[in-house]
Amino acid sequence: MFAPIVDFRARPRPSHRVRAGAWLSALVSTKTRLAVHPLCVGTLSRDDGWGCVQREVDAHWVLLALDGHSVGMAGGVDIGVQPGDAFWVPPGVPHAVQWSGTFRYAEVYFSIKTAGRHLTWAGLPRVFHGAGDLKRSLDRLAEEVQVGGGHQEQRLRALLSGLCIDLWRIEAADGDEQGQGLSRGQRRIVLETARRRGAASLEPRDLAKALSLSPNYFSRQFRAAFGVSPRAWLNRRRIEEAAVALGQTDLPVYAIADQWGYAGVAQFSRQFKSVMGQSPRDYRQHSHS
Repeated sequence: MFAPIVDFRARPRPSHRVRAGAWLSALVSTKTRLAVHPLCVGTLSRDDGWGCVQREVDAHWVLLALDGHSVGMAGGVDIGVQPGDAFWVPPGVPHAVQWSGTFRYAEVYFSIKTAGRHLTWAGLPRVFHGAGDLKRSLDRLAEEVQVGGGHQEQRLRALLSGLCIDLWRIEAADGDEQGQGLSRGQRRIVLETARRRGAASLEPRDLAKALSLSPNYFSRQFRAAFGVSPRAWLNRRRIEEAAVALGQTDLPVYAIADQWGYAGVAQFSRQFKSVMGQSPRDYRQHSHS
């Protein structure tokens, strides 16, 4: 009989790591023991900035961020997510996560075991960018857990299999785009991070962290996608943001230079002219004419 129980207090049992095909076969097989936690599936929200440190759970944890953001690490992998991103942490992997003050998400906790050992996909833990379409799958899982009825275990196995296939398709799409550097989802996150935080407060390592990538790997992928280094791109964004302030405010040039992180007016003026083709003073005069 299906038993939707996961004991979060118990120390996770040893795991057996398998490749994607074997994992999917085990998931649909009735010879394995499946459990889905009934209280940790579906759409939830928190407004307390919850966080955990070095937690281990006796289940797979798949989470999709809907509103707000989360930063953390699992098994040495950065698992920072923005809205539309998902992460998957397997059983027994120590993880630390901190959520934003308000965080809305959809999730599922489940386990699959054979001979007393967890089965887990060998590619975990990891983050999936551009995973917003998973919301439908997670909603259907939540509905199935709540409704119950005959043959529930078979339906849950099918729904979890579909969820995993969707995640692997996202992973494959990211891989297909790597010849272009960053994927479409990753480029979106770069642009959104720069818009939200402002280029003056960002360093290349901040953008790498937002994508859960190492700085060196991120720099190579960024250059392939945008044609310039992350630092050169951020410098241009800083000048473009400063140009908006020049055109829309009466702040002195030295104040704008300081606000956007330049050591002085001379440095700011050189950078501004190299990007905009004219001095800050001339740009302001033309903007007000």
